Amino acid sequence: MTSRYKPELLTFMPFKGNVEYSSTRKFTLEELLRITPDHLSRWLNQQAYGDPAPTDDMRPVHRRSSTLEFTKKAISSLMPRANSTWDPVTERGNPTRSDDGEVRREGIESKARRSVELDEFMNLLRVVRAQWADNDTAYTVGSVLSLQWHICARIDDMMKLQFSNFSPDTQYPSTQLFQMRWSKNIHEERDAPEQIILGSMHPKMCALLKLAVYIEPTANIVRLDLCMEIQRRRFLGNMVKNQAFKKLKAGKLGTHSLSKGAATFATRSGIVDAYIDNTQPYPNARTAAALTGPAGPCFYTLNTGIGCITPSLLVDQFAPRVKQLMGEPIEATLALPLLWAAMQPSGNYQYALLPRKLKRKIISAYTNAGGSTSVNPVHREEFYVTGDRSQFNLVPISSNEITEQATEAPTKQPRLGGSVGGEGTRCEFAALHSQVTAGRRYMTEVMNEVLQSRHEHQRGQQQNQATLRRLVIHSAYRRSTVSEETPRSAAATLSKRPKDLNELWHEYRIGCGGLKPAKDFTAIEQGANKFSYSRRKVFWDAVSNLVRAGFTSDTAVDKVYAAYGRQLSVSNILVALRNDRKRGGHPRLRV
Repeated sequence: MTSRYKPELLTFMPFKGNVEYSSTRKFTLEELLRITPDHLSRWLNQQAYGDPAPTDDMRPVHRRSSTLEFTKKAISSLMPRANSTWDPVTERGNPTRSDDGEVRREGIESKARRSVELDEFMNLLRVVRAQWADNDTAYTVGSVLSLQWHICARIDDMMKLQFSNFSPDTQYPSTQLFQMRWSKNIHEERDAPEQIILGSMHPKMCALLKLAVYIEPTANIVRLDLCMEIQRRRFLGNMVKNQAFKKLKAGKLGTHSLSKGAATFATRSGIVDAYIDNTQPYPNARTAAALTGPAGPCFYTLNTGIGCITPSLLVDQFAPRVKQLMGEPIEATLALPLLWAAMQPSGNYQYALLPRKLKRKIISAYTNAGGSTSVNPVHREEFYVTGDRSQFNLVPISSNEITEQATEAPTKQPRLGGSVGGEGTRCEFAALHSQVTAGRRYMTEVMNEVLQSRHEHQRGQQQNQATLRRLVIHSAYRRSTVSEETPRSAAATLSKRPKDLNELWHEYRIGCGGLKPAKDFTAIEQGANKFSYSRRKVFWDAVSNLVRAGFTSDTAVDKVYAAYGRQLSVSNILVALRNDRKRGGHPRLRV
C-alpha cells in the first residue's frame, strides 16, 4: 500500500513548503514532524474547493469526500505517529464537511457506475439481438451476458472461464456446477467453491440454454474465451449509448453494472446481502434461484412415452460439440434445453431462441429418429428451493409453463426461488403441497405393491391347497381300491397303553398299527373289548360332540387338555371325564 500512499505525500509536501521534490525523495523524520493540522486542512481545502481558505458560499466541486478521506488516510499512515489520527472536529474548514453538499448535488458528480435494473438488462438483451440480427454474434453476446448475470460475475471474470470450471451435478442432473477459479477476490483454491447453475423459465435468462447456445454453433472453439474481440471493442458501452436502449433512471452504466445489478436484484428478491454465501449449498442455491429472474427456476425433463429419444441421440446428434469439449454428463444436461428450444413454435416468442442452422440440425435429427414435430418432447418443471445451510432440496411444483406475456411483462416480485411477501408464501405452500403429494404418491405405490404381493401369496396358497386336495383324493382312491381288491383282515382290538389323547382319538377314527378303527366296531367286537372300550368311549363322545359343534379334532383334543391339564396321564383324564359325565359334563366341554 506504500506505493499508493506515497504519491499523495509527494503532492502534499510541495504545497506545504513551496518546494518541488523528485519522485524518489525520502522525507526525514524532522520534515514529517513539522506537518501541522493546519497544513493538512489547507491542502484538503485546496483539493476540494480550489482555494486553501474557502468561503461559505463555495462548493467542493473538485474532489469528493471519499477521495479526500483516502488522501488524509494516505498522509496519516506515513506520519511517525501513525496511531494519532487527525481530529476533524477541531480543524476549521475540514473538507469532510462537503458530504452535505454532495447529497444536495452541489458537489462534484460521482464517477461510480450504478447497478443495472432488471428491465434495463432485458432491454440490453433485446438491443444486442437487434444489433447483430441473425448473426451468431447476437446469440454469443446474449449468452455471455445471461451467464454473467446468473453467476453475478464481472466481465473480466467471464473472460477467464474455462471448460474445466464446469462439472455435472450428481444430485440434480438437470443442473450444473461450476467454480470461479479466477477473480480478484480469489487468492487460493478453497476460495473457489462449487456453485450451482439453474435453468430459468424465461428463455432469455436461462444460463443452461445460453451456455449450450454459445458452445454448439461455435466452430473451432478450444476454450471459453468469451467474446474477447467484442470486449476489446467496448461493446457494452456502445450498446448503452444506442438510442434503442432506454435508461430507467439517471446514472452511469459500465461493465461492472451487470454484476452490481445481479447483486441488487438478488437483494430485492429477499436475499440478504450478508446471507449470499457460495460456500454453503442452500444459500448458494437460493441465490441462484433468485437470479433466474421473475419467472423462476426450472428443470428440463423428457416427457414420458417418448421412446425415440435415446442417450446416444442426445449425446451424438443434438449437442456433439458440448460432448467433445465438456464431456458426456454435461452434454446430456445441456442437450435437453437445446431440444426444448428447437421444438418451440416460432410464434410462441417474439425472438428466436436458437440460430436457424442449429435449430434445423436438431429438428432433422429428431425427425430422423422417429419423433413428431407436433409435440415438444421436453417440458419445463418449476421448483422451489428449500433446506438449511449445507442441506438443500429442489422441490418440483406442478404448474403450467408461463406464457410470453408473463415473461415479457416487467415484474417486480419474483415468482419462485427468492420471492418475498405473499408470493413467497404462495411458493412455500406450493412446495409443501408438492411434497405432500409426492408422499401420498409414494404411499400409494407402496400399498399397490403390498396388495399385489398379497394377491400373489393368496393365489399361491390356493394352488397349494388344490394340489393337496388332489393328493388326498388320489390317496383315498388308491386305498379304497386296495380295500376292494383285498378283503379287510384288520383285527378289532384296542391298543393297550396310548401315549396321549391324540393317539387315543387316532385309534377311534383311523386305527393304530393297522388295527380296525374303534368307530367301526360291531356290537360283538365292542363286547370283546368291553372294559377298554367303555372307559375310552367317554373321551370319544366328548371329542365327537365338539367336532359336530364345529371344532376341529385337534382343537377339541386341546380343549380336553385345557380342561384337565397336560400333566395328568391318559388314564386319570378318562377317570375324570367319567366322573364329570355323572354331573352333566365339564363346563368347558359343554356345547
